[in-house]
Amino acid sequence: LEALQGSVQGSVVEPFVQPFMDKVVVDHVGADKVGEFIKVEVPSTEKVALSRKRKAADIVERSEPIVLKPKSKRRHRKKATTSMTVFEKYIRKVVTADGKSRIDASGIVSRECYEAWVNSRKRHLSCPEEAFRKALVARVTISDNASLPFPPEVERAVLNVLRRREIWPCFKGRNFPGTGKPILIGTNGLRARGYHEVQAKKNKAVKAASGAARK
Repeated sequence: LEALQGSVQGSVVEPFVQPFMDKVVVDHVGADKVGEFIKVEVPSTEKVALSRKRKAADIVERSEPIVLKPKSKRRHRKKATTSMTVFEKYIRKVVTADGKSRIDASGIVSRECYEAWVNSRKRHLSCPEEAFRKALVARVTISDNASLPFPPEVERAVLNVLRRREIWPCFKGRNFPGTGKPILIGTNGLRARGYHEVQAKKNKAVKAASGAARK
């Protein structure tokens, strides 16, 4: 500063620019006010270009759609179609001419029900005709101790159909693919008792035993 003061003799020195990082300092030195510095902050060319890029980036980001609820990456497994869900579609309630309602289960041995049941199976069936018969009987008698039974009124309607001594409509006029023999499923009629029939018989026996004990 002293050297600068000595070099200035009453005249105004031209301003000079001193770069410093991304700022510049402009020093104005006057004859009457030697040593007075006015610091002005001026953005550099690189800083201006960078700010323009940031503004452009902001505009692009704001133009993108906002996702309120992102989709979950977790896969939802499709529920398997059970035998019950297939059978239920072919059991309906009808109203007779006298205004009374009843359960019609004749569709459960139709060709449509059989094909729907076969298509719902994941594994290949070596003998689908016999597998269909077993699945239907197991659903009525709960012989596998795993299936859920039909409601009592539906079970009665299904038993009325299965106890008929005739070939099931889904197999009439058809042969086994492997042997070529005619399919005779249904000719003997179902002889087994239904689940609710067995439960009713057990309850009746328990009541009879308790009544005899009281006497």
